[in-house]
Amino acid sequence: CTNLTTLDLSSFDTSKVTNMGSMFKSCTNLTTLDLSSFNTSKVTSMSSMFSSCTNLTTLDLSSFDTSKVFDMGSMFSSCKALTTLDLSSFDTSKVSSMGNMFYQSNFTNILGEINIVGLSSTSNIFNYCYNLTNVTLKNIQVNLQLGSGTSWGHLLSLNSLTNAINELWDMTGSPARTLTIGSANLEKLANVYVKLVTITDEMRAKDEYIDNKKPCVVCESTDEGAMHIIDDYATTLKNWQIV
Repeated sequence: CTNLTTLDLSSFDTSKVTNMGSMFKSCTNLTTLDLSSFNTSKVTSMSSMFSSCTNLTTLDLSSFDTSKVFDMGSMFSSCKALTTLDLSSFDTSKVSSMGNMFYQSNFTNILGEINIVGLSSTSNIFNYCYNLTNVTLKNIQVNLQLGSGTSWGHLLSLNSLTNAINELWDMTGSPARTLTIGSANLEKLANVYVKLVTITDEMRAKDEYIDNKKPCVVCESTDEGAMHIIDDYATTLKNWQIV
């Protein structure tokens, strides 16, 4: 519906809907969408839901219940006019497909935590996100690409990069995994040191996957227990290659 400029969905009853795949795909002239009345508690697929909504400038998804969603592939791909996306309310723990989820979008900030514990692959999730600076991921256990040289992903903040490395699962005893962040981001990490955090029962209570992570904190190179983040922490302790 490429000529659609306004859409009133306030009377929609979506309480029984399970599939919202491609619902607004390629609505290229929509600038706003009010989805505050949507009930998504039974939705399992949001694949391509907002894909190619190239002129959408605001999108409030705070009312979304994504606890049953397993497919978010291409959900926000090519959202060219959106710069900030707040996913703070999203539960992605059951999502198994995120392929191309943010592909070729112009987001600078993706707020909230994206739990990728259920993924078996992470094909092109952030590919060609030229302006992305901040994103917070949780429970990384599969090969992941956040950047490519200085082509894209090169604007990621140090906090986003260290968070990603901290969320790498310990893959000792399994084939090595690869976190691709690109040469520009590797330079940001060149002089960053970390030390291991002692895991407490309180930490386990807050995050059931904590034992797979060997968490760390950024520190000075002279601090007791300090180790280089790329070589000693990711490679030796977690069996990950950072490239």
